Amino acid sequence: MKKIIFITLGILMIIVGVVGIILPVLPTTIFLILAAYFFSHSSPDLYSKLMRNKTFGPIIRNYRDYRGITKSDRTKALITIWIIFGISMLISKNPILISILIIVGVVHTIYLFKLNLIDNNS
Repeated sequence: MKKIIFITLGILMIIVGVVGIILPVLPTTIFLILAAYFFSHSSPDLYSKLMRNKTFGPIIRNYRDYRGITKSDRTKALITIWIIFGISMLISKNPILISILIIVGVVHTIYLFKLNLIDNNS
């Protein structure tokens, strides 16, 4: 039963992580790390597939091993965050929502700059 629950949670974490790529309000990396945790405790095959994934594997390994991010990943994340937040602010025109988006964007930006910057070849 625990195995089924952990596999289900792992799949759910991947889904939320993928949504986080599109919606920068959700952090992607933490959900991928949680998926790796759940799979490592329930399905070696799914864990292995996740870690070999060309998109997600390096992000998880970089965070797990170095508590870091590559410069290119950080740049992509910052561009995505601020483009999506900028569009949201233009569409919304609600001062409270704009303030919240600015605060969340600044917090995300600070967090990304606090992570260790690692070499793309690591």
